[in-house]
Amino acid sequence: MRTKQEWVLFNNASTLESATHFFLVGIGGTGMAPLAEMLQQKGFKVRGSNREVNHNTLELEKSGITVHYNHQNILLNSNEQIIFSDAIFLDESPEFHQAKSLALPVFRRMQVLNWILKDKKIIAVTGTHGKTTTSGMIATALDKLNLHPSYMIGSKPNALESSSKFDPKGDLAVVETCEAYDSMHDIQPDIILLLNLEPDHLDYHKSYESLESSMLRFIQKLPENGVLVYCGEDAGAKKIAEQYSGNKIEYHSMSYKELGRNIPRLNVLGDHNLLNHSGALKTLIHIGTPIEQAESALLNYTGARRRMEVHLDGDIIVMDDYAHHPTEISETIKAIRSKYPERRLIYTFQPQLYSRTRELKKEFGTALSSADIVVITDIFPSREKTIPGVSSVQILPFLSAPHFYIPCRHILPRFLKSFSKPGDLFLSTGVGNIGEMSPILSKEIQKKGRIKVAVLYGGDSTEREISLLSGEKVKRALLQKGYDAFLFDVTESLLTTGDLSALTGVDRPDLLFIALHGTHAEDGSIQGLCQLLHIPYTHSPIFSSSITMNKHLTKTLVSEQGILTPKSVFLSNFSSPPEQLSYPMMVKANAQGSTIGITKVTKPEEYKKALREALIYDSEVLVEEYIEGIEITVPVLNGKAMPTIEIIPHTGSFDFDSKYTPGATLEISPARIPEHLNKEVMDIAEKAHAILGCKGLSRSDFILKDETFYYLETNTIPGMTETSLTTKSATAMGLTYEDLCDLMAKDALYNHHHKVSMKINAVLN
Repeated sequence: MRTKQEWVLFNNASTLESATHFFLVGIGGTGMAPLAEMLQQKGFKVRGSNREVNHNTLELEKSGITVHYNHQNILLNSNEQIIFSDAIFLDESPEFHQAKSLALPVFRRMQVLNWILKDKKIIAVTGTHGKTTTSGMIATALDKLNLHPSYMIGSKPNALESSSKFDPKGDLAVVETCEAYDSMHDIQPDIILLLNLEPDHLDYHKSYESLESSMLRFIQKLPENGVLVYCGEDAGAKKIAEQYSGNKIEYHSMSYKELGRNIPRLNVLGDHNLLNHSGALKTLIHIGTPIEQAESALLNYTGARRRMEVHLDGDIIVMDDYAHHPTEISETIKAIRSKYPERRLIYTFQPQLYSRTRELKKEFGTALSSADIVVITDIFPSREKTIPGVSSVQILPFLSAPHFYIPCRHILPRFLKSFSKPGDLFLSTGVGNIGEMSPILSKEIQKKGRIKVAVLYGGDSTEREISLLSGEKVKRALLQKGYDAFLFDVTESLLTTGDLSALTGVDRPDLLFIALHGTHAEDGSIQGLCQLLHIPYTHSPIFSSSITMNKHLTKTLVSEQGILTPKSVFLSNFSSPPEQLSYPMMVKANAQGSTIGITKVTKPEEYKKALREALIYDSEVLVEEYIEGIEITVPVLNGKAMPTIEIIPHTGSFDFDSKYTPGATLEISPARIPEHLNKEVMDIAEKAHAILGCKGLSRSDFILKDETFYYLETNTIPGMTETSLTTKSATAMGLTYEDLCDLMAKDALYNHHHKVSMKINAVLN
């Protein structure tokens, strides 16, 4: 943010006469990018820096201008003139400190623009609202009248080649002149068109009275033969005009009748644009344009980028606008209502500046409430630093319309699509990067085709190889069921290129199918990443995954709800076997799979070796009484138990080899136990699934001894290989492997969309 004290740090523009090279800091800004283009048109060598890639920087690079990103490691040349955007904090700018150390001249943007246009007659369009539109109207009209105007506009008018141009053939220049940071005082105007004046940019001006004073001083810069054209219907503009003693021309909504003309049918929406058009018409007439020619030429203006710009026009309309002040929001909604009275208007707003949000939060709420649904997102800080205690959420209490708060703009398109329906009109407005949202929303709404599924596999646990097998099999099954499925090894990507682009953007997957096992998979880690990506995923959520990976915590929770578990001791001191248990006992790594880091200990001398084995895989150990009996496991799918499975390892122990080697274990489904016991253990499995908050597919393990079931643990991501227990259970109930994967995918998608719908309906109904 530019401060008044910083003005003395800039050089006088008279030193620019020998300039040949320019470096623009913040070159991607709405005011800086067109200045770069104009300098290039004048034949100067131009380059610059910007914090990040945006629409403007991409266009500049296409024209041959070099853009450096992140403002780091840039070497300025001794022949360069350094121009700073007002959004750049000088004390934090590497370019500023380097320029000063090299004694390079530094300038404000408008200083350089005024120097470029020094031989032109400047029409300065200023005011709180409508500057870009009105500047565009005048520049378009002058261009169509073949008057060869030069111009600098905040956004590219549709009828012109760019937002800025230097034309050596003409003597007129149209400049959008902003009151922020007194930048208008760097311009020497010949004609000023004052559209309106309201409290704004008070982060710099501090008070409306100070802003009024600044605007009056600017108008008093007009030469003796200069003229002020002002809107007589705006109280702020009229007050300034009354204090100005020079030449002035008043216009208002009835100017057309005064001129003997009919109210024109403009190619842009809104009564406010009739006022803008009237001001442009009076300005053109003043410079000598016959009224008929002026009217005809002005009708060539059809809007500008981000000024009620339509990105999708059909059953659903998607529009984007620059409105960022309560008055602008009100007029924009009014204009849209006049043309689309039957449409449901969903308005997404990104406030600009912490200071403006703080000062006008109530006014924003009132203005936005004229929409049918309002969505508020994060503040675009622009040139400001964070102000403690200021957030866009503070607008919400002043909204009377149904509303949502989505603080991350990147998820806005998918959220808005989730409740879209034919007849909707989506409008997003704001100064900042919210302009990127509407094109993406349009693509989201038009997105069609097969359901896209990324099968997450691999990982970095001891069960990586098993996960590779599971992933391959799941992918093939989903492809057979008509999904657009592909494999993605998250660990491989994160630890090499860091490239997660396959999981982001409009072409992201509709679903993440988790085929990972062990740590960083069953412990909630991968689920956390899925949630950060805001993509639905299979299996259980973070909290239940984290709980069930901890054997001790899981046993504690289920036993509190009446489920019987073997006696156990959770160890923090590993010096000797627990005295509470007798041999044989099971020594287990507390947070590992059901066959990793587990040893049966039959005598004291075996304990130390078993402990070392467990500690290879985890820093915490669970020692559990050994229950001799029948091993039973029960998968649960979507809350309902699947057929039980009786496990009979040929080696007598269900270890890693027995679990994953084909033919190493006899697995019988349903288990060869009485029907009442089958039902009992299925009920316990369903109960454990619910207690632990599991979703989708889980599998709980038990030991049956003397018609009593002892619960061992729950696995939230059971294996999906050809030898996996869940596969056997699915076969027993008549499900193919492909059917099982299809059910899991559909359930995950349904649960996600149902959850989102419940939230949306609660707000809207």
